[in-house]
Amino acid sequence: MLDIQKIEDKGNLLALIIKGDVDEGVNFVTPDELPLQLGFHNQKKGTILPAHKHKPLINIEKLDIAEIFYIKEGEVKISIFNKDKLKIAEVIAVSGDVIYLFSGHGFEFLNNTKMFEIKQGPYRINEEKEMI
Repeated sequence: MLDIQKIEDKGNLLALIIKGDVDEGVNFVTPDELPLQLGFHNQKKGTILPAHKHKPLINIEKLDIAEIFYIKEGEVKISIFNKDKLKIAEVIAVSGDVIYLFSGHGFEFLNNTKMFEIKQGPYRINEEKEMI
């Protein structure tokens, strides 16, 4: 079973911290209005998902940047900031955790850590970051 913690500030969603495992099948845990949809698969051997492709989205005027991190191995402390650059929360993420960030953030690696990062592209190195 998944444990999903929401970190909010004044009604604004700043992050989702997702721990645990999913029931059988495909389980999407994000509301439709988020820029990235996050789903988990727990499929039995022999399950077939029919071949498909997704239709392009139209009429997207503004797309906020979001990031998803999967902690493959290790431990990291994540600081989460609101739009006013005030630290709202600190969370410890460990192997198997998923962090979905919509706001300012910083990382302190508490152990050697391997993690995956997923975000909208292209990655523009330094021109896309505003330091807090």
